[in-house]
Amino acid sequence: MSGHVAVSREGDGRFADRLHPEAPAPTRYARGVGFEPWERGNEHSERVTAQRRAGERAGVGGTPTFSVNGMRYEGSYDLAGLSGAVGPALERAAAGPGAALRDRCEPRREEDG
Repeated sequence: MSGHVAVSREGDGRFADRLHPEAPAPTRYARGVGFEPWERGNEHSERVTAQRRAGERAGVGGTPTFSVNGMRYEGSYDLAGLSGAVGPALERAAAGPGAALRDRCEPRREEDG
C-alpha cells in the first residue's frame, strides 16, 4: 500500500483525490473540514460584485491598495512608509474637527513663534 493511500484511509483529506478522483481535490478537502459555501449557490455573488465595482471606481487596481483619508496612498508599503502617511492623519484627527481650518485661519501670536 502506498503512503498516500494509507494516510487517506486514516482520515487525512489532503490525499483523498487519489482515492476518489471524481470530485476536485479542494472540494473534497473542504468538505472534510465542514466547509461548503459553494453549495449555497450565489448567495454572496451580488455583494462581491458590488464591492469589486466600487473598488474599480475608487481606482483600486489590485491588492493591497491603501487609502488615507480618502486619498489613494502611492508610497512604500513598509512600516516606515505607511507610518509616514498615517501618522500625520491621526494627529489631525486627534486635534478635532476643523483643526486644519483653524490652523489656516487663526492669526499666530508672537509667543507661538
